[in-house]
Amino acid sequence: MSPQVSLSRICLQCRMRVFASSFRLMSCPRYIRTSLRDSSWDLWLEKSVVRYRNFSTGITTPENNKEDPLQKETASSGSRSPTPESVGPSGVVIASESTTSCEVASKQTSSASEISSQEAAPTLGTTPAPETAPSSELASTEHSSVWATASTPVATFPPESPPLDKTRLVELSPSEIPSDGIPSTISNASDFLASRRFLDEDADKGSHPRPPIDTKARERAVLKNYRVLLRDTKAEVDLDEVMKVATTEPPPPGRDENSERIKPPKPSELVPPHLLDSGMKFEFPAATHRVADIGKELIDKQVVLHGYFGAVRKTAKSLYFSSFHDHYSDPARPLKVVSCIDSLSPQITKTAHQVLGSLHRLTPVALRASVYKCAPSKSPEKRKSDEEVELRVKEIFPLNSVSESLIYTPETIFPPEKRHLQLRTAKELSAALRLRSRTASECRKFLEENDFLEVETPLLFKSTPEGAREFLVPTRKGNGTCYALPQSPQQYKQILMASGVPRYYQLAKCFRDEDSRADRQPEFTQLDMEMSFATSNDVMDSVEQLIIRIWNNVLGVRIDPGFRRAPYWWTMKNYGTDKPDMRYANHRIKSLHGALPHLSKAGRYIEGFIFYGNTPNYNTDQATELLEEFKKENPSVSDDNYVAYIAGLGKETQAYIEGGMELWHEADLANIHGALWVHRPGAIVVIKERRGYYSGGNTKLGLLRTALLNKAVEKRLLQGRIDHAFVWVVDFPLFSPTSTGDPSQPGRAPFSSTHHPFTAPIAEDIQLLRSSPYRVRAEHYDLVVNGIELGGGSRRIHEAALQKYILEKVLRMPQDELQQFDHLLEVLDSGCPPHAGIALGFDRLIAVMTGRDSIRDVIAFPKNAKGADVMVGSPSAVLDRELRAYGLQRI
Repeated sequence: MSPQVSLSRICLQCRMRVFASSFRLMSCPRYIRTSLRDSSWDLWLEKSVVRYRNFSTGITTPENNKEDPLQKETASSGSRSPTPESVGPSGVVIASESTTSCEVASKQTSSASEISSQEAAPTLGTTPAPETAPSSELASTEHSSVWATASTPVATFPPESPPLDKTRLVELSPSEIPSDGIPSTISNASDFLASRRFLDEDADKGSHPRPPIDTKARERAVLKNYRVLLRDTKAEVDLDEVMKVATTEPPPPGRDENSERIKPPKPSELVPPHLLDSGMKFEFPAATHRVADIGKELIDKQVVLHGYFGAVRKTAKSLYFSSFHDHYSDPARPLKVVSCIDSLSPQITKTAHQVLGSLHRLTPVALRASVYKCAPSKSPEKRKSDEEVELRVKEIFPLNSVSESLIYTPETIFPPEKRHLQLRTAKELSAALRLRSRTASECRKFLEENDFLEVETPLLFKSTPEGAREFLVPTRKGNGTCYALPQSPQQYKQILMASGVPRYYQLAKCFRDEDSRADRQPEFTQLDMEMSFATSNDVMDSVEQLIIRIWNNVLGVRIDPGFRRAPYWWTMKNYGTDKPDMRYANHRIKSLHGALPHLSKAGRYIEGFIFYGNTPNYNTDQATELLEEFKKENPSVSDDNYVAYIAGLGKETQAYIEGGMELWHEADLANIHGALWVHRPGAIVVIKERRGYYSGGNTKLGLLRTALLNKAVEKRLLQGRIDHAFVWVVDFPLFSPTSTGDPSQPGRAPFSSTHHPFTAPIAEDIQLLRSSPYRVRAEHYDLVVNGIELGGGSRRIHEAALQKYILEKVLRMPQDELQQFDHLLEVLDSGCPPHAGIALGFDRLIAVMTGRDSIRDVIAFPKNAKGADVMVGSPSAVLDRELRAYGLQRI
C-alpha cells in the first residue's frame, strides 16, 4: 500500500481530483507540496498540515459536522474533544497527529466539484465578504472541490475576522491538536485562498525560531511523496528539479517566474492549425481480429480491424462497396465491405460513410464493422459460398493522410526510388520477405537442436587479403588507420573453434566491394556454420538435413536424402561450369578428340554440344529463330570464336567459315555429328576450341551452353523442370592461376587460393605443395541446385606450421602482409582442434525457394547495379570538414 499523503498547497495553475485512498495526477505542471503521515514536528510545521478556517460566519453547517462512525470510534478510544486552546481564532482547527489529513480525507472527502469564477468572484475580490453568507454558499457536500485558475486574484482577509494567535499556534504540538470537529472540505475559494495567506504569513513572520531541519530527510520525503503522486503517469522524477520547485514560492496569478507578466505567444510560436488534429491519429481502438480470422463464426458480431481499403465502388449516394485487407493476409483475397446509410443511421455511421467515399487507397485506417453473411448472388455462376461473409461499416478512423500527388492503381509500377511502395503493393516482394523470415526461423531451430551456438562476430574488422576488395572505414585515430568490413566471419569463427565453442552459426552480414550482378550484392547475408572435430562429410551431412527440413517445413516439398557428389573436373568437362544444372543432362558437352585426331595431336582441345527442343511445337523454323537471337546476344569474335549451325540445312560449311575455323572434309563433319549424337534435322550444333586446363568457374563453351538453354526456356522451346536437383561439387583445385593486379592475389606467386588461403589440402596431395601446386586438390565442397551455387565450405588448416608454410612459401606473401595473420597463427598454435564449416548464401537460398532470378527481389532494400541505394541516396558525398576529421582530403 503506497503511503497516504495530504494536500497542503496546490498551484493555482493546476487541476486535480482528490480521492479517498490515493491521488491521481491529471494535469499538473507544478509540484504539489504534501506532508507525509507520521512525519516529524519540523516537517509537519514546515509543510503546514491542512488547516481550515471559516472567515465568513464561523458557523459550521450540518453537512460539515456529519457524524462519522470512524470519528465515534476515535472518541470512544480516548481522543480528546477540541479545547479552546486547540481551536484557532474564527474557527481555525488544527489537525492532530492522531487524526491525519489522510484519515480525514478518507472519511469525509472523495473528490472535488468545480466552482466557477463567477461564484468565487464575490469572495475573491478586494471587497470584504458579508458577515453572513447564504447557506448554499457555505455548505459543502461530501463531493465538493475547489478549481483554482491562474486568473484568480489573491484573496484578502475580511476585516471582521479577529487577529490570529500565531504564538499559540506554534506552541501547539501535534499531539495537542484535536482530532474531531474538523470541517470536511473547504467551503469556497475564499477559504482556500485565505488559508493559504494565513499559512504564508505564519511561515514568514515566525514568532518562534524553528528547530533545525534535516535537509536530506526532507529531500527524501519530498521525493518519495512526489513519486507516489506520479505513479500512475509513469513520469520520471528529477530530484534537483523537484526540490527546486518545492522550495520556490509560486508566482502570483498572471505572473511568470522570470518576467513581470506572462505574455501571449507569438504567431511563430503557435502550432500550425493543420497539426492540431494530429493527436487524434494516435488514438484508435485496438484490433480484435485480423482479416484472415473473419469467418462465419463471427456473423452478427462487431469487430475492429487495422488495414487498408481497396477501390471504392459507389453504386448510389447511400451505398458504397469496397474491400479491406491487412498485411497479415493475402491482398488478392480481401474482405468485402459494404457501407449503407439511411435517415435512421447513427451520425457516426454517416460520418464513416463520407470518410470511405474520400479515402485514398493507401490510407491506413482502423475499421469498426459488423460481420454479416453475404447475400446470395442472382447469377448462379457467381453465387457465393454459404461461408462467405461481408463487413458492414460502423466507424472509420483514418490514421494518416496520403499526398495528393501519389497516384496508385493496381497496374502502377513504382520505381526503385519508392521501394517502400514496391514492398507495400507488390505481392511477390512481401511474400518473399515473409518466406525469408520463416526460413531464418527454421534454420535457427534446426541448428540449435543440433547443439550449434549462435555468436555475433564484429563487423569492424581489419584489412586482410582474402580474395576480394574490401570496404574500408576510416577512423579518427589518425595515422591512416581504417577498419575493414568483413568479407566473411572466416577468421573469427576459426578463433571460436580454438575458444571452446564446439559448434557455431550466425546469420552474418558480409561486404565485398564488387560490381552488383543478379546474384551478387555489395552487402549480403550468409548462414555461417563451423564445427570442431569435424570432417567434410560431417558438414555436408548436416547441411543436407537442414536443406531437407527447410524444403519440407517451409515449401512443403519433399527432398530425397543423399545428394549427389561430383568432382570439379567432371562438372567442368560435361557441363562447362562448376555450378552444373543436373536437370538437363541430355545436353552435356562432349569431347571431339576422337572425331578430329589431327587437331588432337597438335594439342588443341575441341568440344561441342547439341540442343534439340523437347516441346511438341519445336521445328526447324523455331530452331532458326532461336539460333539467330542466340548468336546476336553472344557474337563470335576473332579471339573467342565458335561455330553454331542447325544440322540438316546444308549451311555447315558457311558456319565454319564464319566461326573462323578451317574448312574440314565431309568425313570430319560426319565424325563430329556422330560424336555429338546428331540423329535428326533441326538440332543446333555448337562447337568451340578450349585452350589450357580447367580453371575458374566456367569454360567459354560452358557459358554458351547455359545461355542457349536459358534462351530456349524463355522462348518455351525447352520445357523447364520445376524440381530441385542438388549436387555437391568436390575436389576443387587448391590454387588457380591469376593475373597481376588481381585483388585475389595476396602473394607474388602466379596463382592464388581458389577460395581462401585457410582451406586445407587433401592429405595425400600435401607432398605436391611445393613442386606441383596446380595438382593439389582442396578439401572444399560447394552445394549447387539447378545451376545456382547456394554456398561453399571446406576443412580448415588448423595447424599453425602448415598455414604459415602455405602463406609464406607457396603463395609467397610479403612479410608485411604475412604479419596481418599473426593473430590467427597464434590462435592455431594454442591447440586449435580440427574443424570444418560452410557458408550458405542466404539471399540466394531465398531466391531459389521463391523462383526469382535476382536476389534483389528477396532483399528489402537492395543496391542497384552501381552499388547505390537510390531510395535513401547512399553512398553520399562527405563534406571536406568531415574528411579532415578523419585525416583525409579530396583529390
